[in-house]
Amino acid sequence: DVRESVSARWREAHRALEANLDARLGEAAAAYETFQGLDANIVVGLFSADSDAFWIAAIGDGRAAVELVTDEKAATYLYRFDVARDDFEAKLRHAMEAMKANRRIIYVPQEEIDAEPLYRMAVERSPHVRTLRSCNAGRVIHSASWSSKVVDFFK
Repeated sequence: DVRESVSARWREAHRALEANLDARLGEAAAAYETFQGLDANIVVGLFSADSDAFWIAAIGDGRAAVELVTDEKAATYLYRFDVARDDFEAKLRHAMEAMKANRRIIYVPQEEIDAEPLYRMAVERSPHVRTLRSCNAGRVIHSASWSSKVVDFFK
């Protein structure tokens, strides 16, 4: 069955990621260390089963910080939500699978979504991407003050 095969591939890819997480974090190791100091659940996920890119998140009560671990340096994306942590995590996982590493879809204004057919289609087709956009509380660019800004967000 195709569905079982795909599911097995995802499980194996997640196991491999978690088994080698420290080696794969690279420059995101500082973000991971900061996340571990927060009052939050730490979760790790893949964009797809056949990609080296992945994401890490700290999910607290009503707040989350998400770091995309890709070849590009970027930012940490912040979210506020009013559902249970587990519910937000499930929506986050689905949204990340739908958007892959296309981080702009998270934070660009609706006018830019409307102007870009692939973004528009992703937002229209995925209620999880829409949820992520609606919970967006900003992003923190990596700089000397990055860690303190993320910690302050969780207070």
